[in-house]
Amino acid sequence: MIGRSLLIQSLAVNLEKITSAPQISSHPLESVRFIRRESDRKFGCLISKPSFALVVNGSKKALVGDEEFLYGNGVCLLTGSFMPDSFEAVGASKTNPFLAISLTIEPKLCDQAIAFLSDKEALKSGAEDSKMFSLFEADDGLLDAFLRLSELALHPEHAELFSDIVKREIYLRVLTSPLGRAFSQLYVSGTAENKIRRAVDWLSAHFSQPIDHSSVAEKVGMSTASYYRRFREIVGSTPSQFVRNLRLTEAKRLMIDEQFEAAQACYRVGYDSPTYFSREFRNMFGESPSKHVKRIAAEMQ
Repeated sequence: MIGRSLLIQSLAVNLEKITSAPQISSHPLESVRFIRRESDRKFGCLISKPSFALVVNGSKKALVGDEEFLYGNGVCLLTGSFMPDSFEAVGASKTNPFLAISLTIEPKLCDQAIAFLSDKEALKSGAEDSKMFSLFEADDGLLDAFLRLSELALHPEHAELFSDIVKREIYLRVLTSPLGRAFSQLYVSGTAENKIRRAVDWLSAHFSQPIDHSSVAEKVGMSTASYYRRFREIVGSTPSQFVRNLRLTEAKRLMIDEQFEAAQACYRVGYDSPTYFSREFRNMFGESPSKHVKRIAAEMQ
């Protein structure tokens, strides 16, 4: 196997080709995204899907809940469920784009990989606690698997035969990484981690509606006290803060990407008071919705 630096360099070359050519960027690989950012636009917004993502060129700063993360080449990001993600592609430009590859987690493939490793007793024990969002440095085997996945986008005639094989290898390599056992608990039925992941999935699909967290706890089979305690431990925020972050992240995206007015975004994401929405938005992003959107628009020009 070629060395680590050459693996990352080869991945960057492939992603440069894939993301520069429209006929390649519309590749046939299900659940795979090749990401390119040519601007260091500060804190774009989205609600991230459950995924394994690998940075191959540049650096990303992400604000998840109340925590800020900075990571770059060769670092793999594990996102266990739908998470509000404000991000910045640090220093990205047309001549030095931020490049990453993301594999959306398919529960069936994940379950199969966990069952296989459990039978082989190959899930490594570790001191890490389960987190909905975590980072680790990809080893050469994982980098090589992602490289072969990118090769399939460049040679789509092979994708149908080999994509599932390569994706399964990525699952197995992630799950045998230092964070693998902790991450796997999010997908093992009956664990507290799995119950919180299911709660996060439900909240992410219903955040624009009135939320009764006691009912959510009951829905996933937890006492209200355990739900609140484990939610903070695993997600990094309280359930109410998480819903607030989902709503405000989506509102910001609507205003920036779809040109919603603040009041429209307010009602769309579940607030019934524009005044309260503006106060919450200012608390999270440091300025009013209108001022924030105008500043982001100016930075994008």
